[in-house]
Amino acid sequence: QLKIREFVIRTDGVIDRGNLERWSGVKLGDNLFAIDLDAIRRHLQMHGMIRKAYLERKLPGTLILQVSEREPLARVRLHFSTANGHIVAREFGLDRTGRVMPLDQAIVRPETVQSWLRLPEISGLDERKVIPGSDLTNELARAALDFLAAFNDSPMKRLVQIAEIDLSEPEILRVRTTQGSAVDLLDQGFPRQLARWEAIHLYCNSSHVG
Repeated sequence: QLKIREFVIRTDGVIDRGNLERWSGVKLGDNLFAIDLDAIRRHLQMHGMIRKAYLERKLPGTLILQVSEREPLARVRLHFSTANGHIVAREFGLDRTGRVMPLDQAIVRPETVQSWLRLPEISGLDERKVIPGSDLTNELARAALDFLAAFNDSPMKRLVQIAEIDLSEPEILRVRTTQGSAVDLLDQGFPRQLARWEAIHLYCNSSHVG
């Protein structure tokens, strides 16, 4: 029988290799053709941080696991009731597609945790409609993610850091920065609004310096 002598694990994200190996259940010495690749793939993809998993056998004794992870673009704070009646807050990530994903600090490096803490927080959502493991259906929240994607590709990313996007008002993204400024944006036409924000920001800073 052909045994697994090498288990190659590759990921495009931040999950520790040891956790991926443990979750797969694969052990060196297992029969290369006895393991159920589809079952392992489905099991891995049940973890909210994993977008896709792909496994490949390579003779004579190598198994390759390639993982594509979800990358959080923002974070949201949800509140849950405990068995003893207390309310606890937990933070979840939101990826580009609107998936509400866990931010599992136990399986990543400390620097990754610090980067998660710097993610913009999206507030003002109806928490009853924010379901971990599902995609957001709130159109304004999805617009906020569209805005963050546009922001990350714009010159404004070098000028300010976004702390929060408040969605309490209909059709308005109230953007607050860590520098203390705030700006209200419409929920569409973000490249044009970002260009205007950049012009105003640079004008105000140059006027202040002068």
